[in-house]
Amino acid sequence: MDVERYRRAQSIFDQVVDLDRVSRTAAIDVACGTDSALRQLVQELVDLDAQDSPIDDAAPALAATLARTVGGVKRLQPGDEVDRYVVEALLGSGGTARVWAVRHRTLGTRHALKVLTWSDETLRERLLREARAQARLDHPNILPVRDVLEVGEAPALLMPLIDGPPLDILLRHVTPSLEEAVWLLHGILAGVGHAHASGLIHRDIKSANVLLELRDGLVVPRVSDFGLVKATDAQTLTRPGDIMCTLASAAPEQLVDPAHVDQRADIWSVGVVAYHVATGTRPFPGNTLQAVVDAHVEGPDLDRVPAPLRPLVAAALVKDPDARAASVDALVDLLPPLPKTPPTVRLFAIAEHVRDGTPTEEALTLSPTGVDHKPDWTPPTLAPEVPSDPSSPPPDRTGRLQPLQVLLSVVALFVIAGIALFWATE
Repeated sequence: MDVERYRRAQSIFDQVVDLDRVSRTAAIDVACGTDSALRQLVQELVDLDAQDSPIDDAAPALAATLARTVGGVKRLQPGDEVDRYVVEALLGSGGTARVWAVRHRTLGTRHALKVLTWSDETLRERLLREARAQARLDHPNILPVRDVLEVGEAPALLMPLIDGPPLDILLRHVTPSLEEAVWLLHGILAGVGHAHASGLIHRDIKSANVLLELRDGLVVPRVSDFGLVKATDAQTLTRPGDIMCTLASAAPEQLVDPAHVDQRADIWSVGVVAYHVATGTRPFPGNTLQAVVDAHVEGPDLDRVPAPLRPLVAAALVKDPDARAASVDALVDLLPPLPKTPPTVRLFAIAEHVRDGTPTEEALTLSPTGVDHKPDWTPPTLAPEVPSDPSSPPPDRTGRLQPLQVLLSVVALFVIAGIALFWATE
């Protein structure tokens, strides 16, 4: 098997897997051109993903070839044991890896295990580089790696199990309010800023790589998936011609020369995420490289972004990296301050329902502070008094005493008369 062609197929699959059927077909046509063997490999990966079945189930010949050529990857099933962990369920899958929920056999604690779906030396090194990067980052807005295990001939990353959905899935159901957007963006910027301060460039920041942890009523964004990470002082694994990123969120310079980008590429990608959070849509929704490049030339529609967030998005989405915001700190300075009270009640409720199914109407009607838009009570409405004879004029109340007033007047007269009689007898 041509391993280089398979690498290219995996890269194309990563770009088209989330597109609808028509757009996916068009994108594959553009990416593969006249290379029918490459097209066949990409289509096999797409079919496998649609069936959500392991490679060695749906395409045994391909799996056998991979096992002979690039190293076998043990197929996992619920109930399998990996080191001290028991596999419970598949959480998600992508072009090169799958994530499983696992439970510690003795402690009963639950974790996430990221395992390669196929393996060669480059992929192994990328996964191990991801492990080393995330293991050295200790921050509440970054998903850490706790250990590296072996699954067959492939490494696997052990990470905390995040109980909320990815940010992109949440944004399919709700557009955050301004306060909610500010809360989320402060967390995302804090995580990315910590990675940059540690000398790391993520190179694949997008809404799908921000996981939402649901904890004590809070929604905590955690930046994950450092598979394309690059250390500022290390040699990259990306070669000229490779586009190892997500087209819709990659900086313009990243599409031209991904091997030599710096932290400003992450700044652009954060701007894409900020636009997505602020508007519920993506600023550059092209399905092909050419479509994304054309969208970059046209520029984002900043009028859709709420005014308080517009300076941040505008500073991040500048095509020339030299004119772009130079650091995460520069973006934080453009972001409104955090609300005094975390506006996460509604987000928490919606995220729970997104995780478990479809959001309920009750969750969607909650305001950012947790107060229902429909008030718990309404002021009583007094019905107008209608006279018994509609033709008669309404009663005149201007000179008439009400019953309570009459009673009080009588009591007052008796009291005064009693006092007068008392003094007269003295």
